[in-house]
Amino acid sequence: MLFDRPTLLLAALALAGAARPLPSQAPEPATFLPDSTILHFEFSLRPLLEHEGELALDRIWEDPEVQDFLAPVLSLGGATTGMALAQLQGMLGVSVEELKSLLLSRTSLSLAGIYEEQVELGDFHFTETRPDLVLTVALGPEEEDTVRILLEVLGGLLQDQQIGALETSTLAGGPAWTVDIGPGEFTLHLALRNGLLLAGNR
Repeated sequence: MLFDRPTLLLAALALAGAARPLPSQAPEPATFLPDSTILHFEFSLRPLLEHEGELALDRIWEDPEVQDFLAPVLSLGGATTGMALAQLQGMLGVSVEELKSLLLSRTSLSLAGIYEEQVELGDFHFTETRPDLVLTVALGPEEEDTVRILLEVLGGLLQDQQIGALETSTLAGGPAWTVDIGPGEFTLHLALRNGLLLAGNR
């Protein structure tokens, strides 16, 4: 059954009644995570882009001696990189800029608790302790479209390779997906609600 455990369901329900904010003002994940949450941190790659050229690594990269040393490799890699990017865009159905925008979104990762799962392997039955992980990504309308396209591509890939399945549903009035690889070896639940992409293993 989809979303038979509460973590993402409670989060999506908490977001369902709120007005949609701007991505930079998306609801703080800490406001809807369960009290059992052990660890929570947020990160973004946007500061790296905003301060491009100011970092020590940038100064090392731009050093004339470094550029001279790497020139033969860089000249060969330019054409190869361009071809690889073109193939990637064709395969995924989204542009490099769209992927870049998605990667720069404000993201958080939380350890919402620990749970026990009953595992069956043939005649063997045992209990396995697993982390309850929740990932959130603040999205604008364009990034939401990118996520939908990437999930469609992933579903087709899983089906073509016969290594899993992608199931679409709704959760708290918004779109939701379950990625099942194995099947049963790894399951990822995703929900899109009020400008936040929620992802977790429960």
